Amino acid sequence: MWNLIVRYPGERPRRIALRPGVTTLGRMLVNDIVLTDTAVSRKHAEIEHRPQEELILVRDLGSANGTFVNLERLASVGERQLGHGDVVQIGATEIELASRDETEDGEQPTICADPPAARPAGLAVAPSERIALLYKVARQLNTVIDTETALQAVSALMQEAMGADKCEVILASQFDELRERGFSITIASMAMERRAPIVVPDAALIPGRPISESAGWLLIYSALCVPVLNGGNIIALIYLYKTDPGAPPFDETDLSLAEAISHMVALTVERMNLFQRIHDEQRLRQLLQTQLAPVSAEHLLHDYLKTGRLPSLGEEQATVLVTDIVDSTGWAERLGAELFGRVLRQYYHDLTDIVVDHGGMLNSYLGDGILALFGITKDRADSESRAIRAGLEILDYFEGHYRHQHRTWEMGIGINSGPVVAGYIDTKDRIEFAVLGDTVNVAFGLEALARPNRILIGPATFQAVQGKQPAVGIGPVTIKGRTEPVDVFEVPRH
Repeated sequence: MWNLIVRYPGERPRRIALRPGVTTLGRMLVNDIVLTDTAVSRKHAEIEHRPQEELILVRDLGSANGTFVNLERLASVGERQLGHGDVVQIGATEIELASRDETEDGEQPTICADPPAARPAGLAVAPSERIALLYKVARQLNTVIDTETALQAVSALMQEAMGADKCEVILASQFDELRERGFSITIASMAMERRAPIVVPDAALIPGRPISESAGWLLIYSALCVPVLNGGNIIALIYLYKTDPGAPPFDETDLSLAEAISHMVALTVERMNLFQRIHDEQRLRQLLQTQLAPVSAEHLLHDYLKTGRLPSLGEEQATVLVTDIVDSTGWAERLGAELFGRVLRQYYHDLTDIVVDHGGMLNSYLGDGILALFGITKDRADSESRAIRAGLEILDYFEGHYRHQHRTWEMGIGINSGPVVAGYIDTKDRIEFAVLGDTVNVAFGLEALARPNRILIGPATFQAVQGKQPAVGIGPVTIKGRTEPVDVFEVPRH
């Protein structure tokens, strides 16, 4: 008979009876063993027990961060046989397979005894334990790609091994939270000023300055603070302290150990930053490829990789194209939500392809229409003509695919050129291109007048295509929201 001993840093181990069949592991609540670790996939791995064959197998289920057996990573489609004492690592969790005496069927899982307490006072970290600590830290940092999870695990390991009352790896973005996190600002400032590790055997005897108010309030007896450096910049602090005067103070050996760990932490943070940059680049590439022609997308992505940012809001010259389906709410009611939804998805897909094929940028979907921009990127040549050609193709597509099925479907297209305020708004979870201004408002006004199935253009667009694209003057038209009328022109279909 077999047990699974599940260990996670800072928590009590769990001893779970391994029953015949498949035991699933992952972040979702439907798994047999739920691992609440952000580095764990929703359905991460499974362990299969075949009692008749005396066989226990572990399989990775295509997880993002991998499954490790005795520090060796499994192939995403592979499996491995387990024996007594083998350790499966998933994120920061270790799962050890252990044999147990035969028990009655239906035995419920039991909880192991509490984990070892922090090192008793008077005992130093033995050399063999220092090596073991470095090994455990390296394993945590090398197998977990979530920064917060990895650093929390490292803090727990250091606190237990070095007999500290408190230990934390604090990132540079969190330095202003030192007091709230329960650490002395004075001691941290000394380490950052010197850009070197500092060990304070007795916090009341800090060289050159009195004990800080925060250190005294926290009853800190001994402290150790190590800056984590990357390229000369302090990217984090490793901070430990003790409050028991009977405990051995931190010494140079402890400092050396913490400094060695700081180098591992620096490499890990840099790796996480690299992963984030790759993720951001992929996210941006996917976004741009859905909105821009391939050449324009690559130009913008190239600029982003050089500067680290997208163009922010500013004045640009652009040609704005707006479309809208007439009485879309009525058609939604007559067709039903499911059918109308399928029609709209195909409509959006095809209109986006047309805009991109003509070198435009799909800015947004408008419920039953689109807003597209031409000339907003480096490809500004002939943007007005390209917008008109895109509009003509959209109308041909619309009549060819819809009007023969639903004779009364109608739409309108408005096109206007001029200055706009445009740029990217980039947040952690979303990238959006915003565009606004009078040029955009006029395009919407022209679209509302372009019935049925017409293309109306503004004066600046007409001037740009005069002599190249036929257009018929309609005369001044009042646009809602404007005090002055706009000279409007219609582009003939054939």
